Amino acid sequence: MDETGFSHKPRLRGAWAPRGKPLVIRHRFNWKRWSVIAVVGRKRALLRILPHGVKGPDVAAFLRAVLRQVHGKMVVVLDGLPAHRTALVRRVERESRGRLLLEWLPGYAPELNATEYFWGHTKGRLANRAVLDNEDLLDQARSQLRRTQRRPDLLRSFWKQTGLAWP
Repeated sequence: MDETGFSHKPRLRGAWAPRGKPLVIRHRFNWKRWSVIAVVGRKRALLRILPHGVKGPDVAAFLRAVLRQVHGKMVVVLDGLPAHRTALVRRVERESRGRLLLEWLPGYAPELNATEYFWGHTKGRLANRAVLDNEDLLDQARSQLRRTQRRPDLLRSFWKQTGLAWP
């Protein structure tokens, strides 16, 4: 599980400028953004979009929603974000009566988190796009998140990239 933000700041990949001229990007740099929490499995990804930064209560509510949608036992791998380590999140683990096991990644190890590859792919597909306003940003992000979310072959490849054993 991990979270990210989608902002108005343009992401560029392979931009071009006329020969001998510098690349010039005109942008208002509006810092409005949307935050997204995701858990990536081998066959599907579950998401929640928020209009603010992710906090402990958001993580706890998201984990409860995941427990309602996924049947059986599950292991959720988390990084060291303080919002992940709150008492509310630990309470969700206890209340799950063994259905949910939280495991922690070592510090500074994004390459072990399949959700980081999910974000990289999704944001890469949004590169070089202009965003008109906050609603347009949400529409574009939601559309690309759904496309990525519906590709089990991609989700499996994100897990393979981590090199972690899969039961």
